[in-house]
Amino acid sequence: MVPSAKGRRSLRELLAWCAVVVWLAIIWGHSLVPAVGSDRESLMVVDALVGRVPLLDAMDRSALNHLVRKAAHFTEYLVLGLLVSLAARPRWREPRERLRAPLVLWLVVPIVDEAIQLFVPGRAGMLQDVLLDAGGYGCGLLVWLLARSREHLARDGGSTS
Repeated sequence: MVPSAKGRRSLRELLAWCAVVVWLAIIWGHSLVPAVGSDRESLMVVDALVGRVPLLDAMDRSALNHLVRKAAHFTEYLVLGLLVSLAARPRWREPRERLRAPLVLWLVVPIVDEAIQLFVPGRAGMLQDVLLDAGGYGCGLLVWLLARSREHLARDGGSTS
């Protein structure tokens, strides 16, 4: 028996939401790492970059570490924005449901992420990180929307009607 188009769509949607949950676990798992371990992770990235990227060789190591940490925040939320966009896609045809899940997650997830860090040794929840996370998430949504727009334009032959 071949699954119906609706059944395949439901399975794809379920798998996409599973990917969102796994990615949230990764994000929040990183928030549970005490400051010493988190710093060690980002310094490993700094060590990998210094010597390989000449522009970074002249940078102060602590400034580069800070930059790596903030880039990680932005990037993990950009990926989350893309995953949520993919998962919410089937519902985006229904006007009332169109942006509900993406917008709720856009607000809730970074706040929960930073709140988790309030209870982890050496970590602190920071408003600037909530804003950075929300910015990365918003960029993920925007990238997905732009890709979908291009897909629709290509499919419709570039017509605007």
